[in-house]
Amino acid sequence: MIDVTALATYFAVMSITPGPNNVMVTSSGAAYGYRATLPHVLGIGLGAALQMVLVALGVGVVFQRFPLLHSGLAIVAPVYLVYLAWQLLRAGVAAESDARRPFTVWQAVRCGAAGAKVRGWSRTSL
Repeated sequence: MIDVTALATYFAVMSITPGPNNVMVTSSGAAYGYRATLPHVLGIGLGAALQMVLVALGVGVVFQRFPLLHSGLAIVAPVYLVYLAWQLLRAGVAAESDARRPFTVWQAVRCGAAGAKVRGWSRTSL
């Protein structure tokens, strides 16, 4: 049986500890204000919930049945991160005239689902 109090405490502590999503939301709040940042906050929560629902529905079984898929993902994911780092290094400074705006809910859903802490939660539940 799951200890709901312990689980809720764990999620509460993990949701307020520093991480990339916390930094982005803080930065967005400082730059655009509370109301404009609410979709970002909502999206991160929805993304995290989406990943947890997928785990609860048994997506992890796919990796258990096809271990080669897990090995392939372990190779492709770091290569993709290196590619993103390379793109970031090559990117120039954004012009001040470029339209800046806070994240939409759907952009934040992708960030929330890809968050390192959420992936850790998902792995521990497999």
